[in-house]
Amino acid sequence: FLVRFSDRKSIATKTKICEFGSMEKEFPWKSESYELIGLCMEVHRILGHGFLEIVYKDAIELELLRKELEFSREQQYPVEYKGVLLSHRFYADFVLSRVQSFLR
Repeated sequence: FLVRFSDRKSIATKTKICEFGSMEKEFPWKSESYELIGLCMEVHRILGHGFLEIVYKDAIELELLRKELEFSREQQYPVEYKGVLLSHRFYADFVLSRVQSFLR
């Protein structure tokens, strides 16, 4: 599970890298991240291990709907490399307002 914090601009250029071990004052969207990680941990605690990724995504979607969090699923982003737009796109599993979550 990977969480990246980004504003509305390009993911690749505006991503902030934060270490979870050092929760300092500058940690962006700390409470939102805590809630999202807790939600995913609950899904894993209830379902356990062994299912395909899509099952966990469906359960996370259900939890997000229950908590009335605004999100979109399977959102795609163009990827630029050295000024060239690549032919393949990046697909985020979930995008929550300002916090982008990628399940991997």
